[in-house]
Amino acid sequence: MPTLPRDMPDLMLAPTLLAVDARLAELALLDSDELAERVAIEGDHHDLTEEMRSEGLLRTIAAYLDLHAWELSWDPRGLRVQHGMLHLVLGVPRTFGAYIARAPLTSLV
Repeated sequence: MPTLPRDMPDLMLAPTLLAVDARLAELALLDSDELAERVAIEGDHHDLTEEMRSEGLLRTIAAYLDLHAWELSWDPRGLRVQHGMLHLVLGVPRTFGAYIARAPLTSLV
């Protein structure tokens, strides 16, 4: 049985997902160096550790978006979008995993 919307964030799910998906598509066009630079600027994280790259990439994805109380986090299958008990997972480009796992760029430190 489908879950009915209970509050305004539930009603804003579709517009939020469309905005996040558009942001993922925009970032997918960047090469690894451009992505690292974008994360350093928009995610306010330097390229030091895997955890910092992961957090910085989440912040970069969310930058300039109104998530309407939906939260972003990583899931083994991609990007988890969650509000309360409701969640779904969007696929992410392979470049994201490669960026998070790679060695840091010394030029951005």
